[in-house]
Amino acid sequence: MDELDKLGNFTFITFNNIDYSRSGVYLDRLPNDLPLNIINLTPKFLHFSKELWQIRKSLRSKDQILIVLSPCSILVPLLKILSTRPIVLDAGWPLTDAEIGKINTLAGNFKYLKAWLIDFLAFHFARVTILESNAQKFHVSRKFLVTKSKLRVLFTGVNESKYLVNEKIENISTFSRYNNILDSDFVFFRGKNNSESGIENIIKLADKSKNDYKFVILTNKIPTDFKSRDNIVLISEYITDFEISLFYQKCFLSLGQLSNSKRLDRTIPHKAFESGFFGAPYLTLKREGIAELFNSEAEAVFVDMLDLTKIAKTIEKFHTNFDLQNELKLNMKKKYSILASQAKLKQEFFNILNAVN
Repeated sequence: MDELDKLGNFTFITFNNIDYSRSGVYLDRLPNDLPLNIINLTPKFLHFSKELWQIRKSLRSKDQILIVLSPCSILVPLLKILSTRPIVLDAGWPLTDAEIGKINTLAGNFKYLKAWLIDFLAFHFARVTILESNAQKFHVSRKFLVTKSKLRVLFTGVNESKYLVNEKIENISTFSRYNNILDSDFVFFRGKNNSESGIENIIKLADKSKNDYKFVILTNKIPTDFKSRDNIVLISEYITDFEISLFYQKCFLSLGQLSNSKRLDRTIPHKAFESGFFGAPYLTLKREGIAELFNSEAEAVFVDMLDLTKIAKTIEKFHTNFDLQNELKLNMKKKYSILASQAKLKQEFFNILNAVN
């Protein structure tokens, strides 16, 4: 039985846009695809509780499978009360992962305990929970006492369709206001400014660099007390998906998250998939999670520890090693295509749903 046979039985439930996070990868529709049955709820507890109560009859329809999208795990216990239909939770990762770096305050500890309770209930009430990596699967099973038979693994991937990729990249100045940067040598980092991303370490890394290449940091907000440097370009304004694609295609190296966050042991950062899709050589700390996607020195630039002096030297050597750059570009794109292309992940996602009974 393929996707089309059971598509009408799937109800996708979220209080975010359908293209948010992992959902945009698996649920992106081609022009000839059948529409999805999607329930968009108001993102406030009292509001979505009332909305679910109002549609409770449809949630109990025969043969329905209810799919709760990331990061809406709080909906699972409510759906379990209102319906006997199977629930699939596409969690990706526990909600507690977002609270790990905030538990040094009373308010932070409360938020962590609240997230832990939601995670615990959601993982146990869902018929199936989908997670981003095998390392995450083992973590969830151990920490939340969930049997592994209820857990599935599916990479997060990239919503490829939103990028207008011009492989030849001709006449860049016609398309981008950043053509002066794109025409130079630069290292690229894209990610939120939080403790896990390690942007402060990337700034220190730039300070240690003796070469004339730049460090381009695309993030949501400028770090506190940041002082401009000639070799750092910090962009916190909105840029288009096409401009993002240009940065990935033109950089000589893409940086992963450079911090000692425990979560990096089991997650695969979104930028790793983006780097694979665009064929941008990727530097990353050697962790169990990332090894599920890239696991060879011929596929990524691995560093053993967060030693900024050694990382700076590694980048300097890589900058002049054009053969290795070209090798990584080819190998990363090939590995990404085999393991994590959007078409493959969409098919695997619906295979998981079709197997639920």
